[in-house]
Amino acid sequence: MINSAFLDDLPEPAKLEQLTQALAVLDAIMSPEWWYRYYSFDATWALGERMASMRNGSGDHWNMVFSDAGAALVGLAHESSTFEPGNPKPWVFDGFPEVFEKNLRLEPAFETENSTFCIWHLIEEGQWKSGVEGPVDDGSAELLNILNGDPKTYVKFAEDYYEAELALKDVAHVYAHKPLTETLVKRMNPDVEFSSFWEEIHSILGTK
Repeated sequence: MINSAFLDDLPEPAKLEQLTQALAVLDAIMSPEWWYRYYSFDATWALGERMASMRNGSGDHWNMVFSDAGAALVGLAHESSTFEPGNPKPWVFDGFPEVFEKNLRLEPAFETENSTFCIWHLIEEGQWKSGVEGPVDDGSAELLNILNGDPKTYVKFAEDYYEAELALKDVAHVYAHKPLTETLVKRMNPDVEFSSFWEEIHSILGTK
């Protein structure tokens, strides 16, 4: 299982970016109301950077920035034993790359002063890293499991959260970034209104 101490199963940044876009597309299909979604993606977060995020509505969240340098993620699990408001454990940001300071660690909206875990991958180093030296109760295992790249994980999530039974082939279709059709979208959620849907999908994928 993926956690801050075991990152071998995380995809490399380019593939992870595609995965987080797929999660955002799926949530846009399942929840037309943005406030009720877990997963979002902003393809124009900052110059040369894109941002993925997760919020569960109960205080837990993570934010991830992608750039030519790689990717980095900061997260907060408020029920973990390492959570201490305003005082992250010393290892959380130990070794954190300076290139991600401005638009991730120092971004006020991300509440990084309350972070319980942080991971990063610099392209020049070729691997995911964190500041921990062994397993810790930082909540990362529960919040990062969705990033394992298996469509079955989202099918289970949708069943639990949206109380919807999605076909694995449909979720896999979105995971693979294959073209969306109104037929596919309506099959997943008959209540989708297409008046603004496609514009939102373009903002997630960075297309016109």
